[in-house]
Amino acid sequence: MRRTSLKEVRKRSVLMVLIALFILSLTIFGLSLLRAQNLHDSRTDRTLGELAQEMEDRMAFTDAFLNFASLEYMRNPAMDNIKVRELVLCSSDGEVLEVFKGNIRPGMTFPEGLLSGKWEVSSFLAQPASPRLIKSVLRDGNWLIAGFDSRVFLYSPFSKFMEGENLVLVDRDGTVMASWGSDLASVGGCLPVNFLGHRRSEGIWGGERIGIHSVHLGEGLSLALLYPRDLIRYQSAQKALLWSSLFLCLVAPFVALFWIVLNRITSSLDLSVKRISFLAEDISSEDNPVESIPRIFSAIETFREDRAPFEEHGKLLGAFEKLLQVISDQGENLTALYEEAIAMETQVRESNDELNLASDRLDSLMNLSRDIGASSSLDGTVGAIVSNLERTFSCSFVGVVALEEDIPFLWGSSGEPPFPLDRKSLMDMVIPFVDKEEEIVQPAGDMVRFTVPVRFMGRLVGLVLLVQEESSRNGGSIVEVLRRFVLPLGGLFQAHSMVREVRKSFHYLATRMQGLTESYHEETGSHLLRVGEYSAFIASTLGMSEEYVEDIRIYSQLHDIGKLRISHRILAKPGALTAEEFAIIRNHTVYGADILGDSEWLEMARQLAMTHHEKWDGSGYPKGLKGEDIPISGRIVAIADIYDALRDARGYKPAFSHEKACEIILQGDGRVQPEHFDPDILEIFRLNHRVFEGIYAKIKE
Repeated sequence: MRRTSLKEVRKRSVLMVLIALFILSLTIFGLSLLRAQNLHDSRTDRTLGELAQEMEDRMAFTDAFLNFASLEYMRNPAMDNIKVRELVLCSSDGEVLEVFKGNIRPGMTFPEGLLSGKWEVSSFLAQPASPRLIKSVLRDGNWLIAGFDSRVFLYSPFSKFMEGENLVLVDRDGTVMASWGSDLASVGGCLPVNFLGHRRSEGIWGGERIGIHSVHLGEGLSLALLYPRDLIRYQSAQKALLWSSLFLCLVAPFVALFWIVLNRITSSLDLSVKRISFLAEDISSEDNPVESIPRIFSAIETFREDRAPFEEHGKLLGAFEKLLQVISDQGENLTALYEEAIAMETQVRESNDELNLASDRLDSLMNLSRDIGASSSLDGTVGAIVSNLERTFSCSFVGVVALEEDIPFLWGSSGEPPFPLDRKSLMDMVIPFVDKEEEIVQPAGDMVRFTVPVRFMGRLVGLVLLVQEESSRNGGSIVEVLRRFVLPLGGLFQAHSMVREVRKSFHYLATRMQGLTESYHEETGSHLLRVGEYSAFIASTLGMSEEYVEDIRIYSQLHDIGKLRISHRILAKPGALTAEEFAIIRNHTVYGADILGDSEWLEMARQLAMTHHEKWDGSGYPKGLKGEDIPISGRIVAIADIYDALRDARGYKPAFSHEKACEIILQGDGRVQPEHFDPDILEIFRLNHRVFEGIYAKIKE
């Protein structure tokens, strides 16, 4: 663990306090900013709601007045109960019969759209820049029409809003009928309708971003409050900054007090540490420890004069004073101890060499544990084991032998073995350990071989082999380490055996399922076997592992298992398929993946069933995958399936010769094109097409 000085502790403590204050200040600023914006939004919504209610009440009152007030009362020039600018009586077709108020000539005709009995917005009675609110009421077969100045009708509610905000009354088309406050929107202008579609929204208006709060009044009218977003953010930021500054002012005295106390603690401790360090240097500079006793007495007096500011510091100085007192009291024994220490130094140095060797081996084993933990497969784990054992014990060869059905095989190795490792030789190594528990150490030329058994629940499951040069051998140490090292390996060997059994079981299951496919439609067992062999050859040429090659050999035979869900009538139809029938056939890829289920062991089989008709240029199905988005297994089986399908006779085509099949794959014929295949796999086919021909000839019907 890295040591830290008191000065650095002091700096870090202050820095942490400042960082904490900074974070708290930012938090307070952010919360205050958010709260101020939320308060503005809620205040605006509440005030708009109150204004909307007032206007709806006024409109309801006006509606009742026009319906029930007598015409005689309306002819009174002093009548001004409802702030009306124009009041006329019209016939049913809109012709003005009588003017009660306003500059309207009798004989004028109102547009039919204003004779609806509803509140309407129109410039018919005023300038376009100042449209009227118009209400029509049907009275005894005639229309009573009233026109209102929208601004007067609403009085002046803007005192309830902040500077810079703009309250407007708009109709259903967004036309501004009245405006209070700032000049963000003037009377007669037109707001975008999408500004009014939500209770709260934002948008760009007049080259700046504005916030909009709106409320619908009915009759196609809306009240909207417009305000610059930057203005509200600025005002909110001012309030948030005020709260943050207030917090910093309140905390500043406590920070100063913390700094004073911390500085006093660290300065006092630093002084004591320096005195102890100087004393240690003086004592260590003496060849004979006895000569340092006077300095120890002087140091005791110095510590007695020190005034520790804190109880714990005082206890520390007192304990060190007692220590020095004990050392001085035992002065007569120091010389003898010194001589004894010199004698022991040689022994310690020798022991240290052995300890360093053991430490190096421990580090190697720790690295082995890390590598094992990072490995994603049992084979990778064994690789990590042999590599680390080789480095730990400087071996020329390390081997791990496992048993499968009591037959030994070399599971993993590193280095060159100085003896044969065929099955008979491995069996000869295993036999002695059937009844023998102890390890075997025996010469092998100028080498030494260590053979350590690995057991699981008392049963022999494998061996660990190490070969070392005779000159570098430390047999007892190596055997002791290996004896402990192999104890947990039995479970690993057992897991490997179980994995191989499961793989065999799934391979057997795949083989049986392949029989279902063969019996259902025209794809014969020999076709499926050949596809498996083609695919295994390509995978091996690509450098895939033996397990991968064996998996693709087996699972490629299930690539058309989805055809079990396709009607036999379509599969066995002679001649070309209709477009509808071909669309049904294409579904066999999805059906195949569904039939195989979600077992992790059948992942390759699902990939093959789903993707063997995908094409490198993206023109395949079912998903239209392109390039390396197609799994490598699907790309391999695609060319294997096409080649064998071309060679076989089908209900819709004759069998082609090997040369014709190669020509179609490498040059294209319209339906099959070179662009359909992975270029690397196509090149393998081009260079090795005779191998494909040989497989076809070997596995015939």
